[in-house]
Amino acid sequence: HMPPLSFVLQAGWFALFDVGVVQMRALSALFGVLLIVSLYGFSRRISGNQWLALLSALIVATDYNITLGAADGRMDVMCAAWGFMAFAAYVNLRERHLGWAIFLSQTLVVASGLTHPAGILYFLGVAAMILFYDRRRLRPIHILIGLLPFLAGALAWGQYILQDFEAFRIHFLGN
Repeated sequence: HMPPLSFVLQAGWFALFDVGVVQMRALSALFGVLLIVSLYGFSRRISGNQWLALLSALIVATDYNITLGAADGRMDVMCAAWGFMAFAAYVNLRERHLGWAIFLSQTLVVASGLTHPAGILYFLGVAAMILFYDRRRLRPIHILIGLLPFLAGALAWGQYILQDFEAFRIHFLGN
């Protein structure tokens, strides 16, 4: 009933560190740290104020729902971490390397969407930022560059779905 990336990452994590509740929660906590660091990087670049960025990161780091989500092994914080890494990558690369900013941010957005359906929110947010900041600089090549991660993600998930399409249809579409 969920996109597969969090399960694939957990399987790899378990292969490295053995299977267990502590290991499952450690991966989720790692993504909680990535969420806080990327929020800091995004906030600092947007505001230009180190203290405001630090305050933003501190508020998120001490939020009950974030700490609970980062400690329970679910995919929600992983999705948010990918999403905020996309924001941070875009705003920190856009001025010098617009093509790379678009490619990397969209790759991270796809990872977010392949982790949880809420990833669509990060797609909308990054797309709005691209249009707000760089609408005049966008060229057709940038759109093609931005579509590449979606094509790769669709192919990867499509291959996953085709392993048992009927089970996918019942569980994912019927949920």
